[in-house]
Amino acid sequence: MFLRKELPVRLANTMREVNLLPDNLLNRPSVGLVQSWYMQSFLELLEYENKSPEDPQVLDK
Repeated sequence: MFLRKELPVRLANTMREVNLLPDNLLNRPSVGLVQSWYMQSFLELLEYENKSPEDPQVLDK
């Protein structure tokens, strides 16, 4: 249960730190790619935040 709540918080904090990089770095395609990976991971974590671990369909996705 701890990780279910803590992982989105930590990921959001990391995403915020990336957004604080200087503009010359933020404009690089590689940084944009990393930002999109973080966003995708964050959205996937939120999707499973309130799911029951006992539900067999949770792992089928």
